[in-house]
Amino acid sequence: MEYKTTLSFDIDEPEYEEEVDYDDDDDDETFEIPMKSRREAVEYWMSGKKGKLKWETVSARYRFITNERQLYRFKHQMENYGTRKSKLQQIWNYTLTEFKDALEKKLIVHENDLRRWALKEALNLHYSDFKASKWWIWKFKSLNRICSRKITKFVTSNYSKEAENILESANTFLETSKAILPNFRPDHIFNTDQSGFNYEMTSSRTLSFVGEKATTASVSSLHATTHSYTIQPIITLEGKLLSSLFICLQESGGKFGPRVQQNMFQCPNVVVYCSKSGKMTKELVREWCEESLIPAISSKSLLLLDSWSGHSDTENICSLFSQDKPCEILKIPPKTTSLIQPLDVYFFRQWKLFARKIYERVSLDRLEINLKDRNNIIKMHSLIHNQLSSPRFYTMIKYSWFKSGYFTENPGKFKNVIETCFKFTEQVCYQDCSQCSEGVFIICSWCSLPLCFTHFYEKYHYCSNHQN
Repeated sequence: MEYKTTLSFDIDEPEYEEEVDYDDDDDDETFEIPMKSRREAVEYWMSGKKGKLKWETVSARYRFITNERQLYRFKHQMENYGTRKSKLQQIWNYTLTEFKDALEKKLIVHENDLRRWALKEALNLHYSDFKASKWWIWKFKSLNRICSRKITKFVTSNYSKEAENILESANTFLETSKAILPNFRPDHIFNTDQSGFNYEMTSSRTLSFVGEKATTASVSSLHATTHSYTIQPIITLEGKLLSSLFICLQESGGKFGPRVQQNMFQCPNVVVYCSKSGKMTKELVREWCEESLIPAISSKSLLLLDSWSGHSDTENICSLFSQDKPCEILKIPPKTTSLIQPLDVYFFRQWKLFARKIYERVSLDRLEINLKDRNNIIKMHSLIHNQLSSPRFYTMIKYSWFKSGYFTENPGKFKNVIETCFKFTEQVCYQDCSQCSEGVFIICSWCSLPLCFTHFYEKYHYCSNHQN
């Protein structure tokens, strides 16, 4: 019998060759033997000067050889590019490698691409029976946890290189910061940043029926879902949220009229300014320093700022501090705030969860409260600031610094906003508000009292019970 073979030596067939079982599938024990080891054993077996070596000689070097029939099987597999199992495994591995490579390069991949890669490798292995069926594709996706996902962000083709540069820049800044932080008290190491809030906040998900063609949700104003205002809080390395919170509202003329100022809601922990865009300006940065930051400083301080253009004039900002209370500024490198700015890394997410809970309750219960109104905006953020200033959230704020990389010791377990204020036990869920017979909306982070929406928001529950 003649064989087409890729081996570079002649093969003398045994007299009983016709009786050799060339089962293409291995048993479980044999399947564990790598194809490279099988090839080496066959080549050594065929390397005798007067023909094949004895299988006992081969077995002495390659312990996995148990009989001469196994060597003939391995030779047959080499001629046919491996067993069926090994071919399937190679096709699987090749397809997965190509998929991971495409994903790393942020390329768009579909099921047809998986099928094309699989068939290409099957062709290379001379495995004509492989079809890359729908079942094979489904199994490949299921076992590798692959699914179709909506693209939420587009980046340029050199994104990977940019990402490496951004990561290197972030790591360099962290190393520099870690050398400086010990020179300051933890309660005088500050991080501040701006965060935009739409005038009407909405959730991107809702419960609905399976199979509906379109899921829609109503809002009071589409305009309010696209226009925003800005808040700027300050947190410390010690884990505290400082007062006062700075809010910049959007006003068409860039300033409040006399009647608006006269009727504006007054609260002890918020400072309110405005601009035409609802965003901070260089002039408002100065106001923020004077109204929010400087009152919190009692000794030498360190301030972490991002590289926004409004913060570019650091000399002007530093000139506002007195000589006995100096403030050093560290600029976080551009495009690294999502990695190393504590407020962006974790804290703002908790603030927005709190705000969304209020918006959703007003919408779902059809309450006659206009949360787009400037006084309601001020009241809402004053209450959120008050709740997040509780000592119960100190560890959570420290975690924001830890997750950003400014210290390596985990601050420990903590409860976030949902777990502290909105995750009710069955007992709390069915009990009444501590002030009336209405259902519970929130558990106060200061006094732990269950409160309905009326007693928390409408009656302005600014809790002064400042205890753990």
